[in-house]
Amino acid sequence: MVGLIEPSDGEVLINGMSRTSATATQQAEMRKVIQMVFQDPDSALNPRRTVEKLVTQVLDLQPGITPQARREAAERLMNQVGIAKDALHRFSSQLSGGRSSA
Repeated sequence: MVGLIEPSDGEVLINGMSRTSATATQQAEMRKVIQMVFQDPDSALNPRRTVEKLVTQVLDLQPGITPQARREAAERLMNQVGIAKDALHRFSSQLSGGRSSA
């Protein structure tokens, strides 16, 4: 997505624009809205927070969200990515990179 490797097939769209056919100016604009997310949980995730708190912390910015609604959102997210909801009470260090619902 960030352009380190050109796609061999298909198309990458960012805000509706094709990254591969964009002009240099358009690509510069695209770089303002994308970023790399490194897969190093030891430095990227707060080790003192549970998985539930990590995946729902953005919901704390929503006024009036209840703890129950936050928990339900966390369970939906875990289901969408194929991780068992029992992982919500764990810490990121307690999960392996290959953790699944199985």
